[in-house]
Amino acid sequence: MVSQRRAGGRGALSPLTADFLAFHKEDNWETWDKYRPKAADRLATWSHKVDAPLNATRSVSVTLQDDNGAALPPGMYYLEASSPQVKGADKHVMVLSPYNLTLKCTSTEALVWATDLKSGQPAPGVTLAVYDRNAKRVSEVKTDANGLANATFPKQDPWSPLIVLATGDKPGAVTRNWSSGIDIWNFGLDGAYYTEAYRTYFYTDRRIYRPGQTVYFKGVVRAEDDVHYTVPQPRQNVSIVMIDSQGREVAREEIPLNEMGTFSGEFTLGNDAALGYYYFNATYDEQVFGTDFQVAEYRKPEFQVSVAFDKTDALGRSEYMHGDTLKATAEATYFFGGPVANANVTWRVMHEGYSFDRWEGQGWYSFSDWEYQPFSSSWTPYGEFLTEGQGQTDANGKFTLSLPADLSDYLQSQIYTLEVSVVDVNNQEVSARSSATVHKGAFYIGLQPQQYVGAVGKDQAVDVITVDTQGLTVTEQAVEVVFNQHEWFSVQEQADDGSYYWTNQVQDTPVATQTVTTDNQGRALATFKPKVGGVYKVVAKGLDANENQVRSAVYLWVSDQAYVNWGQRNDDRIELIADKKQYEPGDTAEVLIPSPYQGAVTALLTIERGHVLESKVIKLATNSERVRIPITAEYAPNVYVSVFMVKGMDAQNPLASMKLGYVKLPVSTEQKELTVRLTPDKSGNYKPRDKAIYDVEVLDYQ
Repeated sequence: MVSQRRAGGRGALSPLTADFLAFHKEDNWETWDKYRPKAADRLATWSHKVDAPLNATRSVSVTLQDDNGAALPPGMYYLEASSPQVKGADKHVMVLSPYNLTLKCTSTEALVWATDLKSGQPAPGVTLAVYDRNAKRVSEVKTDANGLANATFPKQDPWSPLIVLATGDKPGAVTRNWSSGIDIWNFGLDGAYYTEAYRTYFYTDRRIYRPGQTVYFKGVVRAEDDVHYTVPQPRQNVSIVMIDSQGREVAREEIPLNEMGTFSGEFTLGNDAALGYYYFNATYDEQVFGTDFQVAEYRKPEFQVSVAFDKTDALGRSEYMHGDTLKATAEATYFFGGPVANANVTWRVMHEGYSFDRWEGQGWYSFSDWEYQPFSSSWTPYGEFLTEGQGQTDANGKFTLSLPADLSDYLQSQIYTLEVSVVDVNNQEVSARSSATVHKGAFYIGLQPQQYVGAVGKDQAVDVITVDTQGLTVTEQAVEVVFNQHEWFSVQEQADDGSYYWTNQVQDTPVATQTVTTDNQGRALATFKPKVGGVYKVVAKGLDANENQVRSAVYLWVSDQAYVNWGQRNDDRIELIADKKQYEPGDTAEVLIPSPYQGAVTALLTIERGHVLESKVIKLATNSERVRIPITAEYAPNVYVSVFMVKGMDAQNPLASMKLGYVKLPVSTEQKELTVRLTPDKSGNYKPRDKAIYDVEVLDYQ
């Protein structure tokens, strides 16, 4: 079926007589521009009148078949849609194939998984040809019993086209660029557009200089292959070019890379150097890197401004409780010592949610009930704008301000930032800001599931901890823990454009409540036994001595042999769930696969980073299967688990479809860490021009 979004549209379908590769290789625009199928080759033509409001989108569905009503055989087809009301035409190359080809690739290798489009099962014995950006064949492989094939080829630019075609009488195709909606950044994960042979670090001794000063710089170069670092063998010099703020080259030098893989040097700025931002452009073995700095001639301010709140803790942090009054004083003083009296003052206050981060013990506790806040036009780098005002400094150069610390409308603690700007009689403006934390209550509740992924009928345990605002444990504190079933209600609704989209409503239903009291170490345990699978939201609440309510929340995922609605999406992504926040070498990770499909599904499981480290085909009997992954030291600092599932055609799924999920598994770097000790040759102080000698000792984790 093809959706055509043009008013008064026409369409034509023809067999593709040109080379498929020409449409997908690099610089393919000319092929698309000039290709015209012969009229005699057309298999079908049609036209539709679309009744749609002005500037609105509507969809028209067309069943693709020849003019005699016969189904199309497998092959390559050219589809064109146009309208008299629109200049130009939409052009598509369509592959009608019995296969679905899944491609995972790096610059030098590719993993291809071939499955039968109708059944969703692996397709063994399929011969695949791999082509580079110039449509040159660089590899040929055949799928094994699981439909998998691994190909290697000369290094390719990772952003350039890579094309895989099934050879023989059954066509099949996939390209690197067919990734709309399932790129790594669509999952909110870290990724790179390209790979580099070296990891580099370049820095200067300062960030800002004046004309005539000397800029000292240093760089470090390490060869890298998927987080494995080595000191590179010196191949050539590092070419250093300094570019000024006008884009002019002002200095150039060739510096050899030493045996430690580092280089250093200096450049002296001219007395008439242009002001602005400069850039060091460094090149080593064709890899370009660098850093920037600023050159400025600036007028020193004649006065300074400070902002201080009236309450601070032992570490100098400004602290308040919900219901308090924030009192702040801004003071403006000249550098020669006098006050800036009767100066105009402008102030404003911003606020943002505070994520409690003062617990220094072990564990990954959630100390807040995170609430979604839609983007506001009043957001600033310090949160959402709250209020503002104006005033004047007094005879002592001081300005005082009071604000209510009312968090009634917020579930979590807040950070208030006060920014004050003072303008003196010379119209010179100086600003300062200070922040204060406003706590919801006198303590925080931390929640940590012993496993984020569980199973129906088995106890799910959540560790509870109570700590004060400084991170010290609070004992004998009563906490109510409510286990809520986080239910999804999903329906397909027709939109104005005629298409159907999933909509989801979520309802939290309490299924178990438990009141626990923390022990003499500030700890407690809450448990429940889920009767059905799905997502559970665990909410903990408590009251401090002033009846201020504090709360936190955490989520659990429970697998089930019965079908679980995990929520329906309008894209091809799913969210994999790991049972822990971090792993140690020797652990076994358990990953939940929340599939939207009913019935058994075949899936490709891969463990990835800079390469596909492991791959295997698995069977998913239910839509909440869990897979176990042994964690090795080589997985540090992280690996990514990917599950690509294909669903063939059946009663619930009349059209074949696919879903892709990722999850990041952080792994402790303890076994990769080094202990570095520096011992000076003198125990006392050094004098100017003395020579200091250090002994360096480096120990591995053992």
